[in-house]
Amino acid sequence: MRPWIRKLVLLALVSLGTHPVGADDVLTFGNNNERHNYYPNSGIDPIVVNSTLWGTVFSTALPGGVADKAKLQPLLFTRPPNEQILFITTELNNAYVLSPFDGQILNARSFGTNLDKEGIAGTPVIDGVTGAAYFTTRLSPGSTLLQGIDAVTLADLPGFPVKFDGVAATNAPSIKYVTSPHKGRPALLLDGGVVYATFAAQFETGSYQGWVFAVNATSGVINTALSFVGESDFKNGSAGGGSWMGGCGPAATGDGSIVLNTGNGWTVGDLSAPMPGSSPPPSLFEATVRLQAGYKPLDFYIPYNQSDMDTEDKDLASSGPVILPSSVFSSPAHPKVVVVISKTGPLRFIDYNNLGGFQQGTNRRDLDSQLQASLFTTWKSFSEQILYDPHVMGGIGVWTCAGVYPNEGGYVYVSLAQGPTQVWKKVLVNGELTFKWAANSPDLSSGGSMPPTVTALNNGQAGSGIVWSFRHPPLPVTSQFAFVDNTLVTAYAAVPVNGVLSKLWEASIPTRKFGAAGKNYFWHLTHEEMYLASLREWESVFAAIQTSIATHTILAPDPRQPIFSIDGTNPMPNPLNVYPGDVVVFSVGVHTAVEGTNCVAANPGVFMATGLGGNPDNTFTYIVPASDAGLVRNFFCDFLDHCSSGMVGALQVNATVPPWYKEDGVVRWTLGVNGAASRLSPIKCNKGDTVVVIVTNNLNVPTTLHYHGLFQNGTTTMDGAAGISQCPIAPGESYTYIFDTSYNEGTYWHAHFGSQYMDGLRGPMIISNPANPLEATYTNDVTVMLEDWYHQQSVVMAPQYMNIATNPSGIEPVFDAGLVNGNGQYNCSIPIAGNLLCSQNPNYPTVFTVTANSTTRFRVLNMGVFAVFQFSIDGHKLTVVEVDGVEVVPYVVDSLLVNVAQRYSVLVTANQPAAKYWMRATMLTGMPWVLGNSANGLNPDVRSILVYSGATAAPTSQPTTNPYQAADTDFVPAIARDAPALGANDLDLIFTFSFSSVNGTLAAFPRLSPRVNGVVGASLFVNSWRPTDEPAISIVAGKNQSLPASFDSIEFVLGQVVQITIVNGDAMQHPFHLHGHTFYVLAAGKASSISQIPTTFNMINPMQRDTITVGAYGYAVIRFVADNPGIWLFHCHIEWHMLTGFVVTFVESRTNIVSAGYPAASQQACSLYNNYLSTFIQRNCTNKYAGTDIRVTGTFASGLQWSANNQNGLMTFDESNCRYAITYRGSPADATVPFTGDSIVEYKVTINNGAKWVGCDIGNCTCSGSSGGGGTQCMLQTSASGRTTIYFDPVTGYTWPAPPDPSCYNPYFGYDIRVTGPFSASSAFAR
Repeated sequence: MRPWIRKLVLLALVSLGTHPVGADDVLTFGNNNERHNYYPNSGIDPIVVNSTLWGTVFSTALPGGVADKAKLQPLLFTRPPNEQILFITTELNNAYVLSPFDGQILNARSFGTNLDKEGIAGTPVIDGVTGAAYFTTRLSPGSTLLQGIDAVTLADLPGFPVKFDGVAATNAPSIKYVTSPHKGRPALLLDGGVVYATFAAQFETGSYQGWVFAVNATSGVINTALSFVGESDFKNGSAGGGSWMGGCGPAATGDGSIVLNTGNGWTVGDLSAPMPGSSPPPSLFEATVRLQAGYKPLDFYIPYNQSDMDTEDKDLASSGPVILPSSVFSSPAHPKVVVVISKTGPLRFIDYNNLGGFQQGTNRRDLDSQLQASLFTTWKSFSEQILYDPHVMGGIGVWTCAGVYPNEGGYVYVSLAQGPTQVWKKVLVNGELTFKWAANSPDLSSGGSMPPTVTALNNGQAGSGIVWSFRHPPLPVTSQFAFVDNTLVTAYAAVPVNGVLSKLWEASIPTRKFGAAGKNYFWHLTHEEMYLASLREWESVFAAIQTSIATHTILAPDPRQPIFSIDGTNPMPNPLNVYPGDVVVFSVGVHTAVEGTNCVAANPGVFMATGLGGNPDNTFTYIVPASDAGLVRNFFCDFLDHCSSGMVGALQVNATVPPWYKEDGVVRWTLGVNGAASRLSPIKCNKGDTVVVIVTNNLNVPTTLHYHGLFQNGTTTMDGAAGISQCPIAPGESYTYIFDTSYNEGTYWHAHFGSQYMDGLRGPMIISNPANPLEATYTNDVTVMLEDWYHQQSVVMAPQYMNIATNPSGIEPVFDAGLVNGNGQYNCSIPIAGNLLCSQNPNYPTVFTVTANSTTRFRVLNMGVFAVFQFSIDGHKLTVVEVDGVEVVPYVVDSLLVNVAQRYSVLVTANQPAAKYWMRATMLTGMPWVLGNSANGLNPDVRSILVYSGATAAPTSQPTTNPYQAADTDFVPAIARDAPALGANDLDLIFTFSFSSVNGTLAAFPRLSPRVNGVVGASLFVNSWRPTDEPAISIVAGKNQSLPASFDSIEFVLGQVVQITIVNGDAMQHPFHLHGHTFYVLAAGKASSISQIPTTFNMINPMQRDTITVGAYGYAVIRFVADNPGIWLFHCHIEWHMLTGFVVTFVESRTNIVSAGYPAASQQACSLYNNYLSTFIQRNCTNKYAGTDIRVTGTFASGLQWSANNQNGLMTFDESNCRYAITYRGSPADATVPFTGDSIVEYKVTINNGAKWVGCDIGNCTCSGSSGGGGTQCMLQTSASGRTTIYFDPVTGYTWPAPPDPSCYNPYFGYDIRVTGPFSASSAFAR
């Protein structure tokens, strides 16, 4: 039988006249001693790689036979004047010299019989000056030699080879090195004339120690030999400290010290107490170590949980250290940083000069100094986002070192075995170095010992970076070992766009490992990773790829988000992807354009005569015409008084239909998922599954996702409520939701940030339960999504709805259409606001096909914003079997009222004559369902069709006359659970609410009042709900503090029974939803006062659900047990009401929340979000009032003064926070004088000669001199010093203090604001 043949592939690109001889030599692993895996002069052009010119030109079979595996990085060396060779070593102790141009074997040598087919196991190193090559060989029957040879002739150097067997450890003389079981897998290091070789044991077997030998490169004399097992531990039988580093090697910067990582091991007594890095223990296990002279530890770091890492085999030595280039990745506090990664994470960035010691941080954790606080701890979520599969050795983890691209901002790359290649970007925050996740590769990488390798042109030319990686399909999980034949070698653009690495090229090559890049080559080598079965032998073969064209120069990729704004101060040569009809605003920059600048659009190379003109604010607008479809439009402007011109941007105009959705025939933008409408991305799983949802936010605004109705037991941070359970996901960032589904069946997911839910960011989540006998009673399982739909985007409608001046009654915008599974039909003959296009939706009505006598489970979900649907199927009964995820005793009805956020499962048997029947989802309009008038084109009778197989005639069915419906209290849970009694230590709460205004903005004011012995007390809070920028989970879990008053929160004790009587004094119904629980529905009905609401209820197995309709002037009594520690919202699920603050917050068992901790992933999300906010402010910050005379007027209170002198002057502009400030202060006596509403009237802002107010209404904004006062305080914020500052935000137009919100909107933004007198004698103006 012919043996399997595996080709060892070498890819090469030859560009003409690019580099001098030797400029692109590769002499050591990672291309330098700091191990960057970066090749700045590779000669590999992204344009060529992304073209048909990239192809195989030679392959060379090695003569060593099928077992001669070349698994190490090939090296490229140039001997003067111009002799360049490839240097290759193999596991059979063979070395080869090849021509890098045609693959010809120029020289070869065997270094003796190998031991266990593990001869040369570590990547060699070549001295670029002398041409000496160094590597270790393992010889049979058992010896380890350090070889020193000429890299071209392969002849021995004087003093070599050097034998290591029998050498005593410098630090522990009783320990002597023996070849078996040791193996020198790490790459060798040559630094300061010394060769360093490190050793571990294959699979950590036998009595072994980690070793590092330091050998004089000239004489071959062994300077030192260090054992990472100390003398005392060795005598106690300890083993460990292997330094294998995933095939990477020790790193050095040329200062006489080296850095390396060690692996598992156990010690006796040495790690019983914290230790500073300057006092290392005798044994160094699971450690990053910095050594001087090869053996003396200068500093060390051992993770605080070293013992757990050792027990769970989470090796710190699965990767090698990478010392980041200080020219890019540094700060004054941390001039040099080392990247360290353990087997299952986390990704660590540690200070080269202060590695961290052991348990030197708070609570005996890792060092929490400035660097570790921002990097070391913050980014530990890296480990929480990767899964460890025990079926595959290594599973998803890290088995190699990082790659580095020190250009275009600075990036670090990490390849996960069977996971993506992750990209982390350097960020400076207040001058301090941090890193944030920037992207994932779209494919799984092979990982293993293959580091992500970065190539570039011309010493790092911008835009020329490429990240090379291997990927293959997921490995089988049927056994511990698995094998995949064809690996794909992939090239990505080094700078990510929108959280993704863009693929340039990919090819299927039977290979396992790539080596390096240089001299226009990229090399690929055979390598069976340690988690792959060594069941086959391979013939090692080289192949090369090259081209004969000249080098290309490419334009730098655009690193920004694809928003429709182009800044001429930073031209964007990569075209922005747009569609006909898009409006693009060009901002050509105050430094490059002048008033009246002439801007033109052109085809490539051809100027057009259509001047677009310029504006005083240096912007111009281009509405993309239909005639541009398929073209690239370049935009040029005359600069500097028309003396020169330059390109300010480019547009790639799509010829295809834009990604608009026509749910009801009207074209509008919506928020989608994975390139389609969100409802087309269902999450489907079985009950008990763990669900992992990785959300990458490609919007230009933050977002979160909530999994409606899921209890999130033990995972409150996965609830997705912005400002409560997490910080929003910043644009361009990702967040991983991981949660259990053991407690729920059937629901949906939706956005829980701002008003994104209204714009379509919602979809079904179907949780099946194969173990439930109910699932055997039906044939088909069908989802029916009911939605109301608006033509205008929510960002347009929400301000109009909340503006009391134009909407004094607070009437909610009425939906324009209804949808069933995304399909509806608007009357296109009726004019549409915004002149939107309208046509027939070919998919309306939605069709559901059944076979005769079959039973179908219809999961009916109301995923809408406002509308209540009456759902029915003509001629068919609906058997309700599930309500809000709670299985119920089958209950037969003719129709169902399905309110917003409610879910029902109904069984329908096709027992009627074969035909087509109307499925009706009628939207209820008029009071008490809808206050406002319906749109003229609205058809509230939204229909679908139930089609019996074979039926062809159009449906003619009629609805059931006087249909029977059910109330919430009619349903009975299938699993009986009696409601708990309300004890003396439990809570009886009365929930009421009202709507009012704050600063001219509509706001809801929920009230929660305790009732004791029948007496209703005062409300626990008086605010309209509004979270802070810091989420509740951070305040409670991270700081163990109570929530601020704006959260409208109440705390429950674990196990406490909570009863809430909801009293609706409104003329409209409201659907109330509780996160984290279902509740018992004890009673519901109408009552004119609280005294008329019953206080005795049916406690025997009452209905349970999570969303209940409370009718107009009605009530509902619900009860639940506080048995799910977390922070949960209770709110009206009409989205319009959510925007007004119709929400309260339940903190359930603060003690348990604090004990569970504040997850690193949550902290990371907040850090990224805060970075986004900071960047947004900096990007949009302009002092538009520069030079404007701003004055303060009024009759001032006694003692009130204006600082700092008596001259007229400018108000302050705080550029760091991008806000304006007018500051006044009172005399010391004012500290005791309250600034009441009446006194605030005295301070007016005059705008264009008309007296106007800026800030809050007088009745809602009172301030006191020392404590700050109550109300919204939109205008005044008083500190303990008696100093008060008014802030204006030039980006949003908000007045301050933070957080800015619509209730603090500054309607006079952009005007000349002046303050006029007369003034009191003691007054003065601020300057």
